[in-house]
Amino acid sequence: MATVRKSKSPAGTNDPAVRQKKKKLIRGIVLLCILLIVMIGCVLGLYWLKNRMFEDNKRFTLRHVNIVSSGYWGKDSITARQLLNKLDLHIGKSNLFALQPEKLRRELRSIPNVEDARVRAVLPDTLEIKIEERTPRAFIGRPRSPLVVDANGVVMNAGECFGVHDNLPVINGGVHTTMSSGEVHTALRPALHLIMTVQRYKNFSVAAVSLRQPDNLVTLMDYRRGSMVRRYHVTMPRGNYTEWLDILQSAIEDAIRRGDGRNRINLTFKNQVVMSH
Repeated sequence: MATVRKSKSPAGTNDPAVRQKKKKLIRGIVLLCILLIVMIGCVLGLYWLKNRMFEDNKRFTLRHVNIVSSGYWGKDSITARQLLNKLDLHIGKSNLFALQPEKLRRELRSIPNVEDARVRAVLPDTLEIKIEERTPRAFIGRPRSPLVVDANGVVMNAGECFGVHDNLPVINGGVHTTMSSGEVHTALRPALHLIMTVQRYKNFSVAAVSLRQPDNLVTLMDYRRGSMVRRYHVTMPRGNYTEWLDILQSAIEDAIRRGDGRNRINLTFKNQVVMSH
């Protein structure tokens, strides 16, 4: 007679220790899920609470913007409004804690005539903006041009600069025709270096500088001694402007003593000053 074998359950299925281990694993997974849900709830709650306390708190609505600048920005209500529009700031609407001071500082420094800026929140409702503006050193292309440049070659709109006056020197000579506000043009720097060096000489002032010659600067310069003012057309090599200005001053003083009225001076010849009409 054939014997029928009973199939056995997989090994250990009914082992109490195995069942206990599975229960612990399930409880651990459930507990972990609960903890994760609680953590997410806490984060969302804290975010909501932070918004309620700060970003959405009406107490911290922007009411005042103090603009501190010795230049163009903030000199009157019109320029102050222009600056607020550039920064997308809205009095009575923007929240002080929703603003990002570093982002605002970067936006301020992207304005052509702003060299540096600092932004600080003053609780509960004030934003303080301190601006260091660039100083215009010359017109570009022609007198009273709409474009001016600072000592580093940064091009700016003359209408947005403080300190623009009719007696600013003019830099010309080709490169100015394609310039626009906000650009930096290193090609202007030889002329700017001369203009900045001349400021150390009380007798000289620069009326115009031409960059047409690749190795020389051709300039119109005024020389003052007392009530006397003489204009000279001067050609000098680029670079070492202190030395050339010292030589130029000696040559002019000598010409004045001799009653020499020639007003064209060329300093590009080695070891000599050539004067002509």
